[in-house]
Amino acid sequence: MLQRLASLRSHTRRVVPEASATPQPALWVFASTIGELNAASGYIDKLIRHAPGLQLVLLTDHAHYQEGFLLRFPAARIHVCSADAGTATKLAIDSPPRYLIVTEIPCLPGDAPCRFPVAYAFTARSMGARLAIVNAWFYDGQPSCRMDAIEHDWFAADYLAAFDAIGAQTEAVRQRLLNAGAEASRTAVTGNLKFDGLRTKPDAAELAQRSPLIASLLATQRPVLVAGCVTSFEEQAMVLDAFSLLLERHPNALLVIAPRHPELAERMAKLHDFLTDRHIQYCSRRALGDDSVGDAVACLILDTIGELRDFYAAATIAHVGVNHNALEPLSFDKPVTVIPGWLASYASYPVYCLLMARQCLHQVGNSAEMADRWAQLLNDSVQYRDDVARIKAALHDCGGATDRNLALLLKSSFASTHQVTP
Repeated sequence: MLQRLASLRSHTRRVVPEASATPQPALWVFASTIGELNAASGYIDKLIRHAPGLQLVLLTDHAHYQEGFLLRFPAARIHVCSADAGTATKLAIDSPPRYLIVTEIPCLPGDAPCRFPVAYAFTARSMGARLAIVNAWFYDGQPSCRMDAIEHDWFAADYLAAFDAIGAQTEAVRQRLLNAGAEASRTAVTGNLKFDGLRTKPDAAELAQRSPLIASLLATQRPVLVAGCVTSFEEQAMVLDAFSLLLERHPNALLVIAPRHPELAERMAKLHDFLTDRHIQYCSRRALGDDSVGDAVACLILDTIGELRDFYAAATIAHVGVNHNALEPLSFDKPVTVIPGWLASYASYPVYCLLMARQCLHQVGNSAEMADRWAQLLNDSVQYRDDVARIKAALHDCGGATDRNLALLLKSSFASTHQVTP
């Protein structure tokens, strides 16, 4: 009733469920970001092999992620979540769920900026589906709206109770889940899927075949710096200042910079101003298309969504913005720089701490240090090889979360009482 009133108040047309002529059993997966989907992709692939014949339905609350999601799973159906319970019901009629997987967040309703209405979980449970949260992590965000707050206060315990299996990244997360009402027999520490998600990355030959631009970058003799998920204007300025200093030592260097939220025109305008003020010749990915980057161009702005991982493969060195996924460039054996300021509330934080402890990241405090570290890595092949060796060892040691999460779901005592035939 509240959801219907909310839809009326926002002048949103209520979706009336209609029976589909050919409903197809489905695997529902909610991913809050493209990075979370990439991290869980190995788990999704294995679950599809375990239950063949299911239609993959990717749930998101951000319509602009559709293109990036389809790059990883081209045959998937994309469904943009709605707060109206009728939308969840209609989806369940058209694509009856046999499994619902929530990747990482939200562990509790309203816990993260992404919106995953509880109606989807409760609808899937009512259809007899098995439910799992994988890579569970608490974002500790405030509810984004009144409906989120209501769902959190009224349904948090019921939400957790709906899941057959909850795989937590750490013991601290598991304890918080138990305190919030999760069942101990269904909740376990399974590690971080992001390490296993790296194994599903494409190889250089596949990337070159897929994109002429990536192929040209892989073949270039220019040093390529890829700065991904650079969110704050301060960090963008630091990266550009460091690159300006690097150009004095390596005039043919190329910077690929991927700002967060390229769909926001005002943020992109600010980045264009930064580049113009520093007299850095640049072009955008959308404008360039699949043409090669010209020699006169020093910076390529990655203003698309879902391509960053592929560009990391073409990097010589990478930089990852604060609070984002440092594993993607490391999976391609690229040395990575970061700056301080990572927050414990972000899901990237435990990975950041582990990688810092394993000396897999180069943390720098200002643009001069950043430029110096980039120059050292470009000029010292021994240091570069040592970096790669440390990276390979750390990524190997931290794997296995995919199989542990899948075993938890398939062996769950709760699931055994709700048998579902795909």
